[in-house]
Amino acid sequence: MKLQNKEIEVKVDVRGLQITGRPITASKLDEIQNKHTTIKGRSDERRVVTDRLGISKDTWCYMIKDWGDATDADGKKLQCNDRNKLDVFEFDSEFVNEAISAINEAVRLRREEAGKN
Repeated sequence: MKLQNKEIEVKVDVRGLQITGRPITASKLDEIQNKHTTIKGRSDERRVVTDRLGISKDTWCYMIKDWGDATDADGKKLQCNDRNKLDVFEFDSEFVNEAISAINEAVRLRREEAGKN
């Protein structure tokens, strides 16, 4: 497999929305995990505490670059920013899972095609 530094972007359709996304890279995931992992307790009783929800939220925000013509409940265009991404994350976890799965599958197919050439 040929490794490339170029960032991959894919467009996927999720529930009629054209989403532009990108895969989570190992270095970005490491950065996010470090941000949400702390060591608690005294030196003789230390334990690692991981905020898994924080990791999921930051991963979602990183992977979604644009969501086309998404609208809110009043039909107003919903800007694709971290605040709105987190609102969607809280409101519709099934949509979030569908979008992440679609992005990961599109990236897998793109890499598979690149490997054939």
